[in-house]
Amino acid sequence: GAQIDTDGSARSVGNPITMAMSGITQALNLKAAIEYQDGNMDAAHDSLLDLPPRSESELDPVTLHNMALTDPKGAVAGLRKLAFLLQLGPPACPKETFANILLICCKHEMYEMAADILAEHTDLTYKYLSQYLYELLDALITAQTSSELAEKKLGVLASSLAGKLRSLAAKVQEMRGTTDQMALRNALQDYENALELYMPVVLARAWIYWRDDDFVGAEREFRASAEFCSENSVWRLNAGHVLFMQGDKYKESAAFYEPIVRQHNEDIMSVPAAVLANLCVSYIMTFQNEEAEELMRKVEKAEELKGNMGKQYHHLCIVNLVVGTLYCAKSNYEFGLSRIAHALDGGNGARLYADTWLHVKRCVLGLLTGMAKQNIILPYPAVQEVLNFLKSCEVYGLFTPANIYTATDEVPAEPLTIGLEARKLRLLLIKLSEYEQ
Repeated sequence: GAQIDTDGSARSVGNPITMAMSGITQALNLKAAIEYQDGNMDAAHDSLLDLPPRSESELDPVTLHNMALTDPKGAVAGLRKLAFLLQLGPPACPKETFANILLICCKHEMYEMAADILAEHTDLTYKYLSQYLYELLDALITAQTSSELAEKKLGVLASSLAGKLRSLAAKVQEMRGTTDQMALRNALQDYENALELYMPVVLARAWIYWRDDDFVGAEREFRASAEFCSENSVWRLNAGHVLFMQGDKYKESAAFYEPIVRQHNEDIMSVPAAVLANLCVSYIMTFQNEEAEELMRKVEKAEELKGNMGKQYHHLCIVNLVVGTLYCAKSNYEFGLSRIAHALDGGNGARLYADTWLHVKRCVLGLLTGMAKQNIILPYPAVQEVLNFLKSCEVYGLFTPANIYTATDEVPAEPLTIGLEARKLRLLLIKLSEYEQ
């Protein structure tokens, strides 16, 4: 299809009257909205690319808004477009813009920006935000200065929604005893709508504890909401993460992860890599090594198959990184670092970037700390393997940024690269090895 003329790949057709009369813009925006609602981000973006090519300055407000939400680089990349629309103000600005820009800011932890937008547009707050959404956003922003006050606000909101859910559940049961199928469908839909509002509040309350590394407190929030949410896939996924992070509930966390993997058994690559990695670790920590190896073989086979189809996945890489990190945390640096090196193709592949390098340097620094304290003695061949791995990282990561910066971070004029950090770590390891000898 024709593409939006943002890169010069197609000539702009402008905004002729025939296009306005055809209804194609409204139809494709509606199609994109349906795909977006169903979570099909790529399909939503493709729907917009089927529009006749126009330059960004020629796009109508609705198309510009939807292009911002479906930006392939992520929603944060589309903030500029949403901010422009917000400056236009009503009626040109789609009414959904205000809520969406605030939600994107909070989702990506840009709370100061969200607070500033709320303060600058108080007139839009009462016009375009529901009471529920305002209270939720207000609590998330408040959490940055007072966790206790935020928890109190979220608690009031959760209690109100829980009461409503109990009332709607009773109504559903009442309708099941009648022959009125339409009334039953309406009651079920009302319950689902209320549950959809309740879920973000539950996750926000758990997130406050998670942020402070209070995983027991987060688990308590999940247990309190299990009455309504235990069948929800998002709730189960996050409950599994909370149990996993406690370090002594691997069997329980595996019970939450396993149904997710089984559900996508035909396409295991559609399972988040973090779930596969955590499940492997849970198996290892509960002495189910055969299950862990079987899962890794299945992931490797599926990744090779997808690779032959021209699709690139890093699931196995992430699984090996997490497993390697686990062994390093247990002071088995020889095996742990070998898994990490294997995950990154020895440090000379496309898998070496800031996210993966973070795991590498944490484990190497742990090794160096142990050697400096003379708590760890690594065999000479293992030291040489680590040195060779770091040398490869130094060569292939010479121009690759070593750190991850968010949209609000101040990026240094000359940011550190993986190559420079790898060189420093390699020199430290050489010095400590010489000292031991």
